[in-house]
Amino acid sequence: MFFDAQEGLRCAYATPSAAPAFAALGRSGDVLGRRPSEVFGVPEIHERILTDANRLPFSGTFAVGDGWIDIYASAVRDEDQRPIGVFAVFSVVTDRQHALETIHGTTGAIEELIRTITEHVGTAQASVDATKDRVGDIEHHLDALARSAGTVAGAAQSIL
Repeated sequence: MFFDAQEGLRCAYATPSAAPAFAALGRSGDVLGRRPSEVFGVPEIHERILTDANRLPFSGTFAVGDGWIDIYASAVRDEDQRPIGVFAVFSVVTDRQHALETIHGTTGAIEELIRTITEHVGTAQASVDATKDRVGDIEHHLDALARSAGTVAGAAQSIL
């Protein structure tokens, strides 16, 4: 697509393949004579083109209509390096964006699972440590009881 600076940054050219892409986004493919904010329905794209005209190219991912696009815009300059328009290329990346959202959601769920497992492992380790301490106490008492039984048996033997 080409947005002509002399025409108030209105679309002067769009490839025929743009129409199905706009349809996939739930947008009109009738883009000629429209500004970037009207074409994409995203004022930020228009503002970035206007404010970054001297720093173009720029690229970004934006929510548009029913989907998402990646856009790349670059200034077209005359022989004196003055911007005469903006050449913009976009592609519909709705499926990719949904996949990324799924991955981010899955990542969050995995992080929560790891946190929960770590907590349970910590609790189980504390329980194992407490059990070992209790077993140690029982063994100590059993040793003391065995010594006492030995002493009692020895005393009973000497009485008999």
